[in-house]
Amino acid sequence: MQEQLLRRALYSRTASWYSKRRRTDYCSPTVETVPAQSPAEKLKETCQKLKKGDYDWAHLAGSIWSERLLRKYHQNRSLAIAHDVEDHFWHEVEVPVKRGKKVTVDTKLEWQPKDLSDRALNELVKQLITERV
Repeated sequence: MQEQLLRRALYSRTASWYSKRRRTDYCSPTVETVPAQSPAEKLKETCQKLKKGDYDWAHLAGSIWSERLLRKYHQNRSLAIAHDVEDHFWHEVEVPVKRGKKVTVDTKLEWQPKDLSDRALNELVKQLITERV
């Protein structure tokens, strides 16, 4: 912002010269400071993206569409971490390490979704919704 104001001060003489000559001031430094979209347009666009699911990581989406998102947490661990419900939907499992096609004696810990049936997932979603309210 400071840099833009400095540019504006430096080019003020040039801008006034253009305006005296009745030319449009298309190289004015103030053009860079004015947003291309109005705040209302930006808000409307953001709300549409929020409804569509582009911002599911946002806490606002979690508070408005909690049932939709709680089902997604079982599939996407990063969303579960962002909304602090990772322990409900994911767990660490010890799996064997593979080198090529051969299974070795070594094991490693890997995050996997919990094995939940549709009924158990629905019950968990209902339980978490009632806890949040």
